[in-house]
Amino acid sequence: MMSAKGDLLAKAPAGDAPDMAAADALPWFQGGDSVPTHFGMVGLLQEKGMVVDLGAPQPGGTRPIHYRRSSGALLSISVPLSMTIAAGDFLLVKSLTCPDGAVRPVAVRPPASPDWIAIADLEGILRHYGAGASRFVRWSAGAGAACGIAALCGVAAPVTALAGMVAGVAALGLHRRDRRDRGRVRRLIG
Repeated sequence: MMSAKGDLLAKAPAGDAPDMAAADALPWFQGGDSVPTHFGMVGLLQEKGMVVDLGAPQPGGTRPIHYRRSSGALLSISVPLSMTIAAGDFLLVKSLTCPDGAVRPVAVRPPASPDWIAIADLEGILRHYGAGASRFVRWSAGAGAACGIAALCGVAAPVTALAGMVAGVAALGLHRRDRRDRGRVRRLIG
C-alpha cells in the first residue's frame, strides 16, 4: 500500500523534470526583484510548473494541487475551486521570499489567463513580519504620551519632555516607514 505522497511521486519521478518547452515559449522569467524593508529583505520569486495532481475539494472553497517546477521540485499549494486547471497544465506562481527564508506563494494563474488569483493573505504575511515594528510604535507612542503628561505636570520637565519627544518622533518615523515598506511590497507583487 503506497502513501498519498508515494503515489504522487510515482506519477512523476523526482528525476523527471517536466517538458518545459511549451512553458518556455511564454513571456515569463524565474527571477524577480527584491525590496529592502525595515523587517528585512523581501523578494519576489516568479516560477512556472506543471500540475501533477489535483486534490479533493476542501472546506472553504479551495483545492490542493501539486505541481513540479522545472528544477524537478514537487510543491503543493491551495487554489480556489473556481480556477479551471487540470493535471498536465502549466501554472504560473508568484511567491514572496521572506526575511526568514520562507517562500510563501501569494498569487497564481494559468498561462492562458491574464488575471492573477490571490491564494494567500498578503496583509497577514506583512503583519506577521512587521509585528515587531508595530509593537515598537505602540509602546513608543504610549511612552511618548506618558512622558508628555509627566512633563506637563512639572515632574522633571526638561528630561521627560525630551524623552517624550524622542519616543514620539521614533514612533511616527517607524510608522511611516512601515506604511511605505508595505506599499513597496504591494507594488512588487503587482
